[in-house]
Amino acid sequence: MADNILSAKIVVTAPGAKEAFNGVATSVKKADDALKRVSPGANQATQSLTNLGRIVQDAPFGFIGISNNLNPLLVC
Repeated sequence: MADNILSAKIVVTAPGAKEAFNGVATSVKKADDALKRVSPGANQATQSLTNLGRIVQDAPFGFIGISNNLNPLLVC
């Protein structure tokens, strides 16, 4: 099966267009860097909420039922 590849060359002659595109590229790079900094905190929050959910699920069984889930919650 043949691969169909589409390519296009964009030529912009408007004054200031190159600077505007460079500004967009810079903004995208900054947004990418900011999202990379959010990821570790989001992962830790997900793990903490999962552990808390396990404790809530075991609550009907009393302290003995939830005691095995306390350590993972406190270690996070």
